[in-house]
Amino acid sequence: MIELTILGHDLKEHLLPLLKQRIGLKFNRKYPTEEGEVYILIGESYAFRTGSDLTSTVILEFIHNSEVTCTVLASGGAEGLCKIDWGAQGANERSIVDSIQQLADQNSWAIKFNSV
Repeated sequence: MIELTILGHDLKEHLLPLLKQRIGLKFNRKYPTEEGEVYILIGESYAFRTGSDLTSTVILEFIHNSEVTCTVLASGGAEGLCKIDWGAQGANERSIVDSIQQLADQNSWAIKFNSV
């Protein structure tokens, strides 16, 4: 699991479309909160290194349109009796975060990685 805070302008307008496309969106929900909004995005992709489906979950907690806490979690990439994932889950999480970092660089957003 990787958690980061992103600070910048127009986060929803740029971040949501990128993530929906990037994770192979199967489910998405928006929940209003007292502080802002929470989006839950769940996607699915095939992990070739394990020969199984991998689920990507991204939780976006918007304080306002210029600050969001983003949690990225991959699961389901393990195979066999010992449930070895051969690094598929971590690689998927890093790949999603890399896409976010590229978008952040393009838009001059600040990213802070949070310890989980």
